[in-house]
Amino acid sequence: MSSSSESRVPDVGASDYLRSILAPVHQDEAASVMLTLAVPAGVLNGRAVHPAVWLRRMAAEIRSRPGPPEGKDPVARIFETHAARRDDGDLPTGALMSSIHHAYLADATLTPSGVDPTSKRGTLWQVALADVSAWTIGEPA
Repeated sequence: MSSSSESRVPDVGASDYLRSILAPVHQDEAASVMLTLAVPAGVLNGRAVHPAVWLRRMAAEIRSRPGPPEGKDPVARIFETHAARRDDGDLPTGALMSSIHHAYLADATLTPSGVDPTSKRGTLWQVALADVSAWTIGEPA
């Protein structure tokens, strides 16, 4: 029988360990770490990078797509503006840890669950940590 005085372990989608791994990446644009994440769509692996690096690469990706520049440039500039505003390097550790809600993956590969095992390559993925059910450092062998 349970009582209201019993302590309960809260449900956590992504552990503080994962945030600890991501913290140095969020502090230094030159830092990155290879991660494999289990998410509802499947298994995703790629290099976790600083959010500003990811945003600038997203802008470059948008500009590299076919089509007239006048349609792509305004969208790309949105990502560049957000990248310029990112400066997590001076945040105290506690504030930095509580501010990390996403992993920003570059050069990522998704192996979908529930379909053929063909991997889907995508250059950039933003993953909500709340959606991560399991993770490891490195990539699958």
